[in-house]
Amino acid sequence: MVLKEKILFTTIPLSDREKKNLLFLGLIKKHKAISRTELSKLTGVNIVTVSNYINGYLKKGLVIEGGYDISSGGRRPELVELNREWGYVLGIDIGEKDIKGILADLGMNILANESIRGYKKENLKFFIDEILKKLTESSSKLDKTRIKKIGIGISENSGNVMKEIIKVKDVIEEEIKIPALIADGVLCAASGEKNLNPEAMETSNILYIYTDLGEVIFIKDDEFYEQTDKEGKYAYLRPWDQSLSIVNEAKRIIEGGVGSKIVNLSRGDVKNVTIETVIKAAEDKDEIAIDLLKVSGMNLGVRVAYLINSFEPKAVIIGGGIEKAGKLFLGPLTLSINRFILQRILNKVKVTPAILGGAACVKGGASLAIREVFIEA
Repeated sequence: MVLKEKILFTTIPLSDREKKNLLFLGLIKKHKAISRTELSKLTGVNIVTVSNYINGYLKKGLVIEGGYDISSGGRRPELVELNREWGYVLGIDIGEKDIKGILADLGMNILANESIRGYKKENLKFFIDEILKKLTESSSKLDKTRIKKIGIGISENSGNVMKEIIKVKDVIEEEIKIPALIADGVLCAASGEKNLNPEAMETSNILYIYTDLGEVIFIKDDEFYEQTDKEGKYAYLRPWDQSLSIVNEAKRIIEGGVGSKIVNLSRGDVKNVTIETVIKAAEDKDEIAIDLLKVSGMNLGVRVAYLINSFEPKAVIIGGGIEKAGKLFLGPLTLSINRFILQRILNKVKVTPAILGGAACVKGGASLAIREVFIEA
């Protein structure tokens, strides 16, 4: 029987065991093959404790022994590696116009990728069932009993979608006997970038800025903090809508009849103005669009600098769509950040664009599902 009381992902592990599971298994996944001694050095946890955890993972089959490391004298240390096929996860993205799904192993290798275009929100369960069926039937060799978790991300902005998913979640779990957990699209995207963006994978302290909704996720030692975490400085991760301010300004330009390629690309209709419209106009050398991106980058830089001063991340990932403008936006953003961050932090943080684009939510949902498997190991 699937437990029903859990709806959302674990963003901040509470117990010492949960934290150590996440720490050890995350490092094993990252390093492919690693010795107990190296795990002890990297984590600062004594070798006896490390060995006890590893032995438990070996007994479950979650990790396997994978040969020997180079010896520095004495017995060669035995290596362990993640048994990627011990379990699988499903990632689902409920978008505004479509539903995406992936099947992945515990190493985040994608084994199947499916989508459904034009779903109906009033019949959401049917469409989730359909995407799950497509994914699980994608390979005749797949052992369905090894699917451990389903990670459902919601990139559709309506709060009604979350309510609908919660309604059908228990029914889906009962039918397929696989636990499903839910997160909003921003948390999923942050997780996806942390696990798949090379600029984020090498550091434990990350700020993920989702410009489309103006939301921020702070990731520290694989714990996820968001604006809903009201304690102390985390309350400052409150949302603001960066892209909306650009779009609104572009709409005013159209309504004012000012000559701009934004007008041509939108066919003179404010309903057709999007952040992509502004970026395309800027790429076509439209001065008004270029100025919109420049001013937006400078304004965002002030806020990001404040967050950097507060949280001292090693990497800042800019996602949500506006990063597609490249240097037209990121250049002014970086200059503004460098102007306002503390001198002792200057040159110690890297600002980089998100890389997952439209796949951020679905891949992030799968990566959160893997994380949950590790926490519960």
